[in-house]
Amino acid sequence: MYKCIIKLFSNFSDLIQLKQIIFQFLSVTSFIVMFLFGATTCWLLWLYLIIKFIKLFYIITNQLIMNNHNIIYNPMEFIYNEQLFDLFRQFITILLMITIYWIYWNIDKGSEEKGSHPKYFIRNLIIWKYIAHYFPIKLVISELYNNNNKDNEHATEVTESNIMADQSCDNNNEEEDQNSNDKICTQTIRNKEDYPKHENNLACIKELFPPSNNYLVGYHPHGIFGIGAFINFLTEANQFSEKFPGITPWLTTLEINFKAPFYRDLLLSFNLVAATYKGLSYLLDPQQCGNTGNFVVVVLGGAPEALDSRPGKYVFHTNRRYGFFKLALTTGSHLVPCVSFGEPNMFKQVYNPEGSCIRYFQNRFTEMATFSPPFFYARFLLPYRTDVNTVSKLNIYHLKYFRLYETK
Repeated sequence: MYKCIIKLFSNFSDLIQLKQIIFQFLSVTSFIVMFLFGATTCWLLWLYLIIKFIKLFYIITNQLIMNNHNIIYNPMEFIYNEQLFDLFRQFITILLMITIYWIYWNIDKGSEEKGSHPKYFIRNLIIWKYIAHYFPIKLVISELYNNNNKDNEHATEVTESNIMADQSCDNNNEEEDQNSNDKICTQTIRNKEDYPKHENNLACIKELFPPSNNYLVGYHPHGIFGIGAFINFLTEANQFSEKFPGITPWLTTLEINFKAPFYRDLLLSFNLVAATYKGLSYLLDPQQCGNTGNFVVVVLGGAPEALDSRPGKYVFHTNRRYGFFKLALTTGSHLVPCVSFGEPNMFKQVYNPEGSCIRYFQNRFTEMATFSPPFFYARFLLPYRTDVNTVSKLNIYHLKYFRLYETK
């Protein structure tokens, strides 16, 4: 009897695990399809509505011309003609849809450079947790990394110089508290008053990333889709709001992604903004945005870096990125380095070395379209299940260089 009960429960747990795996695969597939075909599908839908509108207008006009004499002397014939009345009803419906959305589109134009329209409930959808567990994807702060296998927390000591350019964190394994498994995270600032000590990581993060500042995050590598950046910063799959209390994350993307109708509204519902000077400076400048605590993530390598994404290889495109640092100087934002280990391992890519015909085509296409066409493959559309650890370092405040920049 007991063996049957144990076997029943084991089978039940296997079914639950199988259901989780199925939902994970469906969630990842939906995300990839949305990313690849979302904009194109929305453009085709918009084109279909316009063509349908023109077609109905042509049919109704011909019907009215043919029945012009009868309708003038008997207007009720138009209403009793069910076929013509149904066409007219479709025509009015599509006309209203196109007109209303066109007006909204023009009024809302430029929202991608003014903080978009984030919807918090979208960040909490269960689909993002399924995607995060598929790989899995984790968000780690290097200075506060927890060793879960030993069920304790390693203490860290952060030292900052006058310009806070050199930051380091060492695990303090020499002193152990016999009364508690928790260790104390301390932050020491040279030539400044020490922050108070805390017994939990959340309190430490509040001191390390105070909401009174804005943060400009340099993210590498791009990967094929940048799934790690999306899941960690645009969703609550890894509890970003709990790990960074008082901080609002933002992720930048190409401006062309906001050109497609309907699809732009989907992107604006996340904390997605255009990767333009205007869009970044709006969030980083407290005078323009009106608030602080913005955590703006910029994938520095961009589209060209995606062409070098392949398993086991990390290529960072950092040349000619002076505007990134200049923007931090002009807005007084703190710089935060961020590396997503495992991001390139999701997909393989067709061999495309510099100088090859494939790479020449990809480079020319990227210059014209602003986005790159990597020829990738894995399990058809499904990426490989590989650990993705997005590691964020402590912020770098450049007070000395900021003052030097002001004097020039």
